[in-house]
Amino acid sequence: TPGGRFVAYLPHNATLHPDAAGRVSIVHPLDFRPAADGAVDGELSTTVKQSEGFDVFPVISANSSAQGDVEIVENILSSADSRTNHAQQIVDKLATTNVKGVDIAYLDLPVTARTSFTLFIGQLYELLHAQNKQLTLTLPAPIKAQNRLDEGAYNWTELAKTADLIQIAPYRDQATYRLTMPEILQYLAE
Repeated sequence: TPGGRFVAYLPHNATLHPDAAGRVSIVHPLDFRPAADGAVDGELSTTVKQSEGFDVFPVISANSSAQGDVEIVENILSSADSRTNHAQQIVDKLATTNVKGVDIAYLDLPVTARTSFTLFIGQLYELLHAQNKQLTLTLPAPIKAQNRLDEGAYNWTELAKTADLIQIAPYRDQATYRLTMPEILQYLAE
């Protein structure tokens, strides 16, 4: 790819298709969720290993499809102390693994979380880099509204400064994708 990375997402403990193994550069197993106390729930998948020719960056995910997930993230982001605690919990969880980094996929956040999410990512980035680990983000694409693009809770310009790689969550509606994604990509690239 022009960006030099080909990323695959896998459910927890799923196996990568043999044809993909030689092509992907990063595998994101969907292994973890944020807990209400700022801890990280879940276990690292045992079916994919870094030694197979790609890097493994487990995903810590939260979205509106799981009841209460977004509210948990909002509470974590609500204060400097809880953001710091959550960032440290993530670093501690990764310290016991042999992964090179982590992917944060906190989707469906309200626009009121925009500043606190950006602050959290900046703090997590610093902590991870101090441990020689990387941070990737999976974010929803900005939404095309009237004559503008709305980033919502995600400040792409600032987040790009404190992430090693940003991935756009896929559109499931291909008609919307074809109509809006070229404009969104041009906007983000600028």
